[in-house]
Amino acid sequence: MEQFVTAANSIMWSLPMVVGLLALGLYFTIRMAAPQVRLLKDMVGQLVRGGSSSAGISSFQAFAMALGGRIGVGNIAGVAAAIYLGGPGALFWMWVTAILGAPVALVESSLAQLYKHKVRGEYRGGPAYYILEGLGRNWRWLAVAYAAATVFATVFTGPQIQANAVTAATTEAWGWDPLWVGLGMAVLFCVIVFGGMHRLGRTVGLVVPFMAGAYILVGLVVVAVMWQEVPAMFSLIFTSAFAADSVYAGMLGAAIAWGVRRAVYSTEIGTGSSGQAPAAARAYHPVE
Repeated sequence: MEQFVTAANSIMWSLPMVVGLLALGLYFTIRMAAPQVRLLKDMVGQLVRGGSSSAGISSFQAFAMALGGRIGVGNIAGVAAAIYLGGPGALFWMWVTAILGAPVALVESSLAQLYKHKVRGEYRGGPAYYILEGLGRNWRWLAVAYAAATVFATVFTGPQIQANAVTAATTEAWGWDPLWVGLGMAVLFCVIVFGGMHRLGRTVGLVVPFMAGAYILVGLVVVAVMWQEVPAMFSLIFTSAFAADSVYAGMLGAAIAWGVRRAVYSTEIGTGSSGQAPAAARAYHPVE
């Protein structure tokens, strides 16, 4: 199993995949005239427009649901891993990937809205739907493969990574028993998820803004406390990102590769999973 995972990982995160993702983001940025900058005001406005319905959740709830998956282990432990394996320059390439990847996320979410279906009275959508209907029945195998991979990732690998990070942190900080922490998270998870899409939407709509705000606030506090190191930090990031720093001269490829990898894990761009929450939103136009 370890050999299989290692081999699959080397293929999926190969240099062509990294370059292809950046190229795709650049293409959509140019093709849509930099919507991540040009339409920023509209993006904020869309969050407060339109309410929920019996079949769908509100735009803000969908945004919070997607954001809940983006702010977490990937943004904390993932950044540390990127710096460790790719040097400080990996941070720069994480920024680049996030900026160029924004239009990719917009396309994924728009396609999810365009091809969404009402299943048992609630909206459902995502890559499995738009692969099947957008590319045609000949690509049914890919839609099925994506759906199976998504089920595996969201049931097994994803929750394990998140739960492990939480239990490790609480055990190290306060000595809490990992078993009880894990059981507590499982009970909360079941109460929320088995309450249906609307309970999930209401919960993330209340919790995620505070979680995101606290995350940003703590980051700003750290920057304020270490303000004298900020100029040197940016200098080190930029010089190592382009191999201008002799210490990191041989790590340019690793900086780009690990920066892109961790950014993708943190933001979910290109994976398709970022489109599933927006598919549940009630919208009058797919791009909304």
